[in-house]
Amino acid sequence: MNSDMQRPSSSNKNVMRASVTDIKLNQPSQIKPAAQLGTKKPKPADVAAFEVFAVIDDRSLERECFVACLQQQCESARVIGFGSISDWRASSGNSDERQVILHNIGSKSLADEEVRAELRGLVAQAQLVPVVILGASEEVDAMITALECGADGYIPPCVHFPDIIEATRMTVAGASFLSRASLMALRNSMAQTESSSVVMEMFTDRQLSVAQALRRGAANKTIAYELDLRESTVKVHIRHIFHKLKATNRTEAAYLLNQMTGWPADAHRN
Repeated sequence: MNSDMQRPSSSNKNVMRASVTDIKLNQPSQIKPAAQLGTKKPKPADVAAFEVFAVIDDRSLERECFVACLQQQCESARVIGFGSISDWRASSGNSDERQVILHNIGSKSLADEEVRAELRGLVAQAQLVPVVILGASEEVDAMITALECGADGYIPPCVHFPDIIEATRMTVAGASFLSRASLMALRNSMAQTESSSVVMEMFTDRQLSVAQALRRGAANKTIAYELDLRESTVKVHIRHIFHKLKATNRTEAAYLLNQMTGWPADAHRN
């Protein structure tokens, strides 16, 4: 076989070296200033090129610990902490360095309009800088609300530090990061909703009222008093409930009702 076919030519070697150099996105010489990015946010191929992870958290101790731990996991970029959105804006808001903001809201709830307004304000000020929210809630609703407010993603507390960087890159690239805990919460919520619908169709309105009292352990006399029924009528309703649930006693019926509906144990208790 011809030796020229076995070895790449010198010109091909130069092309290969250039290709290898081009994909080293973490080299400062390869990072383009933010001012040259135009109106679009970083593309998936560029998300490894962030020079700065800006951590915004108004809790000093939590912020310093988070910055120190994240810096150990991210040697190719700087991790800088800020006590407020205005602090970030004053220090780095106009920087040409490629940034991503990690805004840790802690235990604040995104159900609070003030928290949502603050988040929308941050997104507006950040402009082309991606914003990822870290929060204490693992509910899917929190993630959806964050996205509705304009954030690029939401990371719950169950995510470990080595995974935060990858989760950040995923969300900025346009993917939706959903933790295992959030996924299970969504699954349970969907299952309970479906089961509750089945229960609503299984019983009449009066039987449903008796079932709600039954599952919290109320006696027949108490149920009769609360629903303004005769005790004998309550017994008939309970017998029908047992039959539909295929339960043999009150304890089993209450357990099945709780499992099917997800009703809290203390619901409707005086």
